[in-house]
Amino acid sequence: MKEKNSVQQRKVAMTGRRKGQAGQSLVLVALSLAALLGMVGMGIDMGFLRYQKGRMQAAADAAALAGGAELQYSDLNTAIQNAASVNGYTDGSNGITVTIHHPPQSGAHSADANYVEVILSQSQPVFFMNLLGVNSMPMTARAVGTGVGNYCVYGLATSGTSLFVQSASVTLKCPVVGDSNLTGSGSPATLAAPNVAIVGSNTGATVNPATNLNTGISTVADPFASQLTAPTVDTSCAAHPTQTIITASTGTPLTPGTYCGGILISTSGITVNFSSGTYVMYGGGLQTATGVSAILSGSGVTIYNTGNHLGGSCTTCDGQVFLNLAATSSITAPTASGSYEGILFYQDPLTTNQATLMGTGYLEGVYYFPAATLEIESDFGSSTAGFSTLVAKEVWWYGAGGSGGSKTWNDDDDFSHEHDGDPDHRRRGRLGGS
Repeated sequence: MKEKNSVQQRKVAMTGRRKGQAGQSLVLVALSLAALLGMVGMGIDMGFLRYQKGRMQAAADAAALAGGAELQYSDLNTAIQNAASVNGYTDGSNGITVTIHHPPQSGAHSADANYVEVILSQSQPVFFMNLLGVNSMPMTARAVGTGVGNYCVYGLATSGTSLFVQSASVTLKCPVVGDSNLTGSGSPATLAAPNVAIVGSNTGATVNPATNLNTGISTVADPFASQLTAPTVDTSCAAHPTQTIITASTGTPLTPGTYCGGILISTSGITVNFSSGTYVMYGGGLQTATGVSAILSGSGVTIYNTGNHLGGSCTTCDGQVFLNLAATSSITAPTASGSYEGILFYQDPLTTNQATLMGTGYLEGVYYFPAATLEIESDFGSSTAGFSTLVAKEVWWYGAGGSGGSKTWNDDDDFSHEHDGDPDHRRRGRLGGS
């Protein structure tokens, strides 16, 4: 009897232990499920925040790119705010703050006026983390933008004077940059532009408005140095070079190719027509004779000026571009995609001979004289030209005959034929890293 009771007692004890273990398992499962749900909730919240961070960073990048494109213009802040708004981040809306620093206040480009910093900030809601007492998470995104070729006039000289105004009133509808100093002489000596950016200082020139003068900038590189490749020069004529001298109007247009000894126009009032293509002046340059004014006409034309670089006086020695254009002259650069799209004048970087353009008429394209002084005494219709870009070691504006003059250069009508084939070439930004 005692043994039977003992067995029953053991059964009761075992049943109790099994019930206790089952209860503990339910508690563990409940705790595990809560932890699992918490982890899932945390993952959902983190995924949402990661998504929002990506959106915010994309908007900051877009705003910085827009700022870089407008870096030299008065609508910098407006462009940045518009770009941020289009991408869903309007300053002052839904707790969004768009902060703009020009120049940046932090990072690798701190205090560099060639860059602009954009910071977006907004608190983002969370869902499952509310259970932990967290209702929102602050979030920021930062981007730095800079311009790509935002100028239409480049003075590349790193010492002395890179920009010079002599007895002229020059109006630029685009920014101008000089890698050394701006100098003015005579009256007027006025330069008006959205931005006059120079590495050095200004002596004698009046900048309008004065607040658009920015000194102490970083050196700006030659925008075409890595883009242009010299055309093939046929030097077979060098053994017996003969300068092409034009004394009467050319009923048949000139043919593209190499001109050993260059081209000299010796009679006033004549018309010289150029067929489309690239003209290589191997020595002698392209010139109108002293006191001669001629009509030059052609479309899709590129003039390449070079020589044997030996110095001295010889037929194939480096010559200069010296043109006195009559009022009805009209020469335009190629517009079709190709090696010299948009390039009107291209002087060999080893040729240092000064270029002089005077008279009137219409020229459209890039004037590229990277190692030489470019002296210009007219706007050559650039106030209505689709694009005109001046790049020279030194850019000199002279009033006609030294008696003063007005020159207007245009920058933003149609950039679809700039050299790199990128519409709106100069007003384009890029991200500037940190």
